[in-house]
This record gives sequence, C-alpha cells and structure tokens, in this order.
Amino acid sequence: MKSKRLVFASKGACMLEEADISPPGFGEVLVEAAFSTLSPGTERSLMLGKFKPLPLNAGYSMAGRIAKVGEGVSGLAEGDAVVTTGPHASHFVTDARFVTPVPANVDLAHAAFFNLAHTAIFGVRQAKIQLGEPVVVIGQGLVGLLAAKFAKLSGALPVIGVDLSEQRLGVSANFGVPVRINANDEAALARACDELPGGGPAAVLEVTGALSPIEQATRLVRKRGRVVLLASPNRDDPLDVYRALSFKGACLVGAYVNAKPWSLLETNVELKGWPPNLADGYAPHISGNIWTSDDDVRVFLNALRYGALDLAPLISHQVNPEGAPALYDLVYRGDPDLLGGVINWS
Repeated sequence: MKSKRLVFASKGACMLEEADISPPGFGEVLVEAAFSTLSPGTERSLMLGKFKPLPLNAGYSMAGRIAKVGEGVSGLAEGDAVVTTGPHASHFVTDARFVTPVPANVDLAHAAFFNLAHTAIFGVRQAKIQLGEPVVVIGQGLVGLLAAKFAKLSGALPVIGVDLSEQRLGVSANFGVPVRINANDEAALARACDELPGGGPAAVLEVTGALSPIEQATRLVRKRGRVVLLASPNRDDPLDVYRALSFKGACLVGAYVNAKPWSLLETNVELKGWPPNLADGYAPHISGNIWTSDDDVRVFLNALRYGALDLAPLISHQVNPEGAPALYDLVYRGDPDLLGGVINWS
C-alpha cells in the first residue's frame, strides 16, 4: 500500500513524498491519519540536523483512526479514534502499545496536540503544585501555554505567564492565563513576584531552554521553591545557579518527558483461594502514585472531553499535506506568527 509522508530531506527542506508501507505485523496496527501537529521547537532542531542525521521522517504527534489490526492486538478495533507518536503521514504502521484511544466527541484536530500536552503535564507534575501556590511559567509557546493551563487546573494561584513577545502574551490572555508580563520588563516581573505570598513563586517552570531565562528562574523562585526545567537546553554554556538555589534551599528539577515510562503493567493478587495467589497475566497500571506518559495523554484527552481545555486559541495555521512544506519553511525561519500548526490529512 502507498502512503504520503513528509520528510526532512536536507537542512531546512521539507518535502512530501510517496512511500510503500507493509501490512501491520504481530502486535501492530495500521493507522490512517486525520490530523497531525507541528512541534516548532523540536522539529526546527530536527530540520537543522541537531538530533538525528538527515534525511528523516517529520512529525511525532498525530491523531487518526485504526485502519487495520494485526494479530495479537486486543482492545483496539478498526475505526477506533486514536492518538500516537507517529510521523506526518497519511498511513503508517505502529506498535499497538504506543496507541491511546480518543474518547467520543473529542475533536481530533485538538487531540493531535497530545504529545506537546503530556510533555507540559509532566512539567506541572514535577513542580508538585499545591492548591493556592503561585506559579510562574517562562515561555508562552505551545508547551509553555499548555503548562500554564495545567498549572491553573492544578490549583496554582496565580499563574503568571512570561514571554518576550507581546503577541504570545496576547494568546496567553485568550488562553486564560490570568497574569502576563513581558520578560523585557524585569522591574515589573520582579515587583509582581515580590508581592506574591512568600516573596516569590513557589514554582517556576522554564519552557524556553535559553540560558538567561533559566538563571532568571532561579532568582525569582522563593525560599524552598522549585525550578522546573521543562524545555531542553539549547546551549552548552555553563549555568551559574548554585548560589541562587543553595541560599534559598530551592530545588532544581528536570522534566524531560521521556524520563518517565510510557506505560506500566502490574501483577495483582487475587483471593480465589487460600493462601492468596497472583492473577494470571498482567493488567495495565493506571495512574495513582505513578503517572506514566500514557496516563497523562488520557488526562489531556479527558480535559478536552469534559470541557476543561479548549485549544482553538492555539491553532494559528491549518493546511493540507501539499501545503505542509511551506508551513515548515515558517518553522525553519522561526516565524513568530506560527504557534500551533495542524496538518489535515482527511
């Protein structure tokens, strides 16, 4: 069978090509794409050849429907709506374990943001926000905006969004972030933080990966607070953060999303006889004291399902596959007008 897919052919160049794909094998499913979402920061680095050598497939966050189920797959059927870490492609085969069902009545164009969303959720979980704690989120790109929203849903009071771009701060306002401050206005930011209970935010989430905002976060956080590095650092310069954190007794917390497991299986005890025995096989481990990536994807999808989250303010561009190379040119150039880019494959 043939599939259309997007490929980073060379530095800064994205092209649409046709490729053969095989039927799904044991434990695999064939997915027909509906929507896929751009990740401007990560995919720009990929276009530059920073992570992997070129050429390589573009994309890693999509929503679609199961077109065919391979042998050995249970719990999934043809026609099921799903999200998965798949490439920008009309059809592709993937491990069924890497697929998460989408609840009924959830817009698949919004569901396709799942990979960015569960990245943000992990940062919020690492911040260990308690009800009423003030939180600052530095960087109001896609992940930063989602982190601010989930911090608010976790009980942060207030959430302060910080960015250099007035345009991004405008989106932040439309997205429900209650306080927005331009990072260039350091006096206003310092004043706002000084006025918070405890003399500063309990947690600062840094979502730019740049050197200066990381150091800024260590200055803003209050005593015994937490600084969460949610973005991947994009420089090799040394960070001068030891004194700022040590004197406050504050914590520096990493939040690289792939540091947590995608999913877990548990073995349960059953009481069919005596003494108790272990049940046959394994059951999925669901949330509780250990939150996996798959759990957080489901949290995001339920936030959409129950109206706690509306991503419409984040979608700045939507194109068909033929228009995607031009959209990736905006990614490569770092166009500030591009926030959430969606490719419609249907």
